[in-house]
Amino acid sequence: MKPFIVKTSLTEKMGGASRVITAEQTERAIVINDVVDQVYQDSNGKLPLSGKTWQFFKEPASALPKNGGGMILREFKDAVQNDIVLPWYSLISERPASEHWIDELYRYSGHKNMKEFIWNDLAKPVMEMHSELALKNGITTELHQQNLMIVIDKDTKKVKGLMLRDMDGNWVDHSLRVNYLHKASTGTGSLYEDAKTLNYVWAQDNQFNSYAEIIRERSFGNIFKYAMPIDDVQWIQKKSDQFYVEEFNKTFPKYKVEDVTKLKERWQQIHADFTTDAESLVYNQIKAEKYKPISVMGKTLQNYRDEMVTRKLSGALSNPADCLSVFLKQIFK
Repeated sequence: MKPFIVKTSLTEKMGGASRVITAEQTERAIVINDVVDQVYQDSNGKLPLSGKTWQFFKEPASALPKNGGGMILREFKDAVQNDIVLPWYSLISERPASEHWIDELYRYSGHKNMKEFIWNDLAKPVMEMHSELALKNGITTELHQQNLMIVIDKDTKKVKGLMLRDMDGNWVDHSLRVNYLHKASTGTGSLYEDAKTLNYVWAQDNQFNSYAEIIRERSFGNIFKYAMPIDDVQWIQKKSDQFYVEEFNKTFPKYKVEDVTKLKERWQQIHADFTTDAESLVYNQIKAEKYKPISVMGKTLQNYRDEMVTRKLSGALSNPADCLSVFLKQIFK
């Protein structure tokens, strides 16, 4: 039996956000799990441009007691047992009697300077994984310092690749994924219900920001500034901008841009061109209602409730203890 964890609810706020796992989040985790798993299989977990790999923590099941406070099963990958796996923010965390991880990894990397190491072993792989998920498959990611993880060879201390966690922190852009990329959509409810359930509207608004705000500013700018001069940080960000522009132009040749400053405008144009009139009416209605959906692309919630009785255990359990007990029995069957 491989190790696993059960992500449980916490009735506190951390980082300004509630840590209670809602019904929608328990659904979202297993829906996104299936979508990302297909992307992973299609790519064989390879990042060929950077020579690295990518993985994700599978979240194949979830549970919800009647009184709320959901739970999500997270399977550990082999890398957790065989390699060193660190959250992105650990690159600059204090380590008693040891140097920062980013300095140690650079020392073992074989690169001639810190800037070369950070681009080739850290930033470029992140940009390539983001391209695979966001540009090629319409998944709006949250590759921030907690959900983004680094896989390190425990013997050589070289960076092997990346790992993504928290499936319910990812979104799917329906108009991009279905109408432009021609990827499968499994929503079967009314357009209005699917738009709320599958988060079509807000994923569109955040498609560019998932790079500009989360990756470029937080994961790169806020972390790398502790390891190199600000001029070098800006060099990394410009290289990332260039990478994003090049990958964007490959995927969307009719919407080519010369530099990153035009990308937000191009995203808006793509959505305008590939959102149907019927979808637009529904999206505007939902925005007017100020509805903030937290479920995403995949099968509708009812599909999953009907199909996944053994994967999602909800409705029949009265408290978290009972829920967890039945949950674990299913795992060890």
